[in-house]
Amino acid sequence: MTGVRIRLVLPHGSQEYRSGLAEELGMLVAPVVELEVLGLSHAVERIDSAYHQVLVAPHLVEEVARAEREGCDAVAVDCPGDAVLRALKEAVRIPVVGVAEAGILYALALGDRFSVLSSLPETARMIEESIRARGLRERLASVRAVSVPGAEQGNHDRAAKALLAAARQAIAEDGADVVVLGHAGTPSLARGLAAELPVPVVDPAPAAIELARSLVSMGIVQSKVCFPQPRAKDGGQLPGRAWR
Repeated sequence: MTGVRIRLVLPHGSQEYRSGLAEELGMLVAPVVELEVLGLSHAVERIDSAYHQVLVAPHLVEEVARAEREGCDAVAVDCPGDAVLRALKEAVRIPVVGVAEAGILYALALGDRFSVLSSLPETARMIEESIRARGLRERLASVRAVSVPGAEQGNHDRAAKALLAAARQAIAEDGADVVVLGHAGTPSLARGLAAELPVPVVDPAPAAIELARSLVSMGIVQSKVCFPQPRAKDGGQLPGRAWR
């Protein structure tokens, strides 16, 4: 039996980071999910500003549209704060799930108040803005910045120590009863943190893949009332399904 085909798109990070993540996630979700982990041809080292979001937005739309054309059942996108997620959901008619979005949704089911651990102060602000926009500020205990750029590049030892310290502060000082990683790390990193903490730790990348898989299994896609298919006013082509 063929698994659900899901493409995880990473608009940032190195090839080494993507390869390590693909290997760990692939072992975790197989054979239920046929997982593809891809970067962008115009990827950036990290997305820590609105400027970077604008730079990668057109390429993200193109990549999500290509995933639909090539027969993927769903797409997950890892972007701090789920940048341009609305546009991606408008562009196609297959489920599109944001990694940060999925991590938050799972946290809501696991406790009353959650904290997000961000790898940079700049992305912490983006994540908090995204949570406020979803009307979830009352459920947010904190967003704590952990200054470990290496956390996105496979430096697990350095990342684990900094993340563990931040998580303990979030629990003791902010009242968090769930901890969410603010980016797609690796499952082994999340498991190591969970073993040291008294609360659940949500790794958002597996959460996004599982959420996407469940939407495909139930035959559900994002609402086209909320995320309508865009139309080209000049009659030209748009990324997505407009060429069909």
